[in-house]
Amino acid sequence: MSNIIEIATQSGWLSAEPTALERITTTAIISAIGIIVYLFCTKIIGRILEKFANSTSAKWDDHLVSTNMIKALSTLAVAIICFSLAPLIAIGSPGSINLINQAGEITILFAGIRVVNTFITSFY
Repeated sequence: MSNIIEIATQSGWLSAEPTALERITTTAIISAIGIIVYLFCTKIIGRILEKFANSTSAKWDDHLVSTNMIKALSTLAVAIICFSLAPLIAIGSPGSINLINQAGEITILFAGIRVVNTFITSFY
């Protein structure tokens, strides 16, 4: 996590003590990245996987790449990416970084539980 912060501050993209506008901009950029990743995973990768699964004679792969499973995996991917980029929001305030890390870990945990739950219910 500190590597991302070092890269952002050394490149001049963010200052060591960012202003409120820089924090808002960083939050908006991270949110936009999350939305783009989610849409890319669900729309493009999901359709490719569904076409591949439908072209095989096996039925188990049709359940494995269901719409719900693709959405759950996309949510997990977004949670991991946003967790990796979230410390950029809290540069200069170590207490906030800890809070963001804990919130990110909880989000990844819930997204992972959703993937497992969707996997199990897809074969039910």
